[in-house]
Amino acid sequence: MDLQEHYNSMYDNAVRRFKEGACEPDAWIDAAGDSRMGLTLRLRPDRQVVNRIQHFLDAARGLEPNQYFYGEENIHVTVLSIISCYPGFSVSDIVVADYVKEIKESLAGIGTFNLTFRGITASPSCIMVQGFMEEDGLEMLRQRLRENIAKSGLQQSMDQRYTLQTAHATVLRLKQKMENRDGLLQLLDKYRNNDWGRSSVTEVELVLNDWYHQPDRTSVLKRIPLLE
Repeated sequence: MDLQEHYNSMYDNAVRRFKEGACEPDAWIDAAGDSRMGLTLRLRPDRQVVNRIQHFLDAARGLEPNQYFYGEENIHVTVLSIISCYPGFSVSDIVVADYVKEIKESLAGIGTFNLTFRGITASPSCIMVQGFMEEDGLEMLRQRLRENIAKSGLQQSMDQRYTLQTAHATVLRLKQKMENRDGLLQLLDKYRNNDWGRSSVTEVELVLNDWYHQPDRTSVLKRIPLLE
């Protein structure tokens, strides 16, 4: 299954679930006792892409104001979840420089690469902007990171949930049942194949993050440029 077919399958399944009233709200969003933290390498789309996404989210917010919307500070594409979020994890549990070393070694020779953002997909719990790789730089980086960090002996839990193969950006999470399901479905249909634009990826960010990359709970530990 190619990437577009994968996105299509996700979307069709999610829309079917939405119509059945079987969405899956995340009860942990805004939970005061949520101490889950992790370590992620992520990239940020260009501002023009983010601005276009925000127009879509403004329309969605008008229909479903009580859901969780990502802002320009936390819209991202996950390169790799190095340590998947778990209760009590702290940056004091690791040596950040050791991870930066492995990331820089993994980046050697890859250089900048481009992502195209086009259309939306969904799961029963969230809405995502579809990202597509124009070159193999992102997949090459992910594979090198898996190999190098695994060999390093550093704390990691890479790919325990799933092997990341997409380049999507989650932009909306459901906190509760939909109040205007039909309106939101019409909006999703309108933006199903929308052209969000193209991003040239020139750096990645190593971050300490909560599950949702909320700005007030996420710290950028290191920005690492992709060298030509």
